[in-house]
Amino acid sequence: MPKIVPNYRDEVRTKIIQTAWEVLLEKGALESTMDDFAKALNCSKGALYNYFRNKEELLEQTICSKKIEFEEQLFARFSEGDFLENAGTYFDSEILSSAGTFPALMEIYLEGSRNEKIRDAVHQKYNNIVESIAKLLGELSALNRIVLRTDVSTAAKFIYSVRVGVLFSLFAGLDRKDARRIWIEGHRSIIAEPPAQHEEL
Repeated sequence: MPKIVPNYRDEVRTKIIQTAWEVLLEKGALESTMDDFAKALNCSKGALYNYFRNKEELLEQTICSKKIEFEEQLFARFSEGDFLENAGTYFDSEILSSAGTFPALMEIYLEGSRNEKIRDAVHQKYNNIVESIAKLLGELSALNRIVLRTDVSTAAKFIYSVRVGVLFSLFAGLDRKDARRIWIEGHRSIIAEPPAQHEEL
């Protein structure tokens, strides 16, 4: 890790947040401590307090930090090709990989029920994700790549709700094949492929 000095504040904050997220997913929000974050970063706990006043502030920033990364992954996955096929590929990679971290994520959400600042951070994370999905759907719709059966905002919220529901169901024991089918059918219920464009002879 780079030496924590003012010239590297932005880079170091990013590194701290990235590492904190990994620790949170491994140990959970309740069990993780500033000592754990410092150990993972190979720095002193005192150095962390130069950037974050306490664990709560670090949690807030970490929860809200993934918008750009999420949006980049989303657009990379869906920018070309058939939307529903891409949804299946997205399930096979991102959804299944997220399933292992779902208990830690639920712990963060539950912490939000007791802590207003964490709840606000979770709410902001939700808004960020829905905004990214809506942006993707809007662009694909404008390009006539998909036809929405509802408005963009409703479709984005629905897709995120299906994502969370599928993750919870996987955690509760739903078979992966069934989960994948539900994921695809959820998308199919609100998104249709546009009519084939035939060139005039």
